[in-house]
Amino acid sequence: MRNSRHSIRIKDYDYSQANIYFVTICTNKQTPIFGTIKNDKVNLNDGGRIVDAHWREIPTHYSNVSLDEYIVMPDHLHGLIFIGDIDTGAMNGASTENNAPAKIASVSNILSCFKAGVTREMGKSTPAVRYPLWQRNYYEHVIRNLAELNKIRQYIINNPLAKSLKADNPEIY
Repeated sequence: MRNSRHSIRIKDYDYSQANIYFVTICTNKQTPIFGTIKNDKVNLNDGGRIVDAHWREIPTHYSNVSLDEYIVMPDHLHGLIFIGDIDTGAMNGASTENNAPAKIASVSNILSCFKAGVTREMGKSTPAVRYPLWQRNYYEHVIRNLAELNKIRQYIINNPLAKSLKADNPEIY
């Protein structure tokens, strides 16, 4: 049987080039295994704290990568990744200073290593978690301007509230 999956990536785009990328990674079957939301606030469990720690470590593995706004939700993660020499002064954001080894940083490489590291650590410390831990793919969006960046930052910050509203009002969403 032929694989009917199609790529959601921009054709011929180099995802290692200097830019800002908004990414979303979901758990397998969107199972809420990283914590809960209560009073519009995410309460991470041990697995969620592992995800959070691994996300924050990404710049230590890549010399040209920094992070901006992100949130670990019970069933997914949203984050902004800066690759290359981005002028973050105008972006109100991320530090580009780190002592990481020189590795090729592409969105797919970063997320693949991130997912593998989280899966490996959760397998050791949280054996009751079902595997595969992650959905096979991820969502990414190339940020085009400062207004879009700020809009996505607000989306990330407000994600727990939006998730609470959706849970409390399923007939509307």
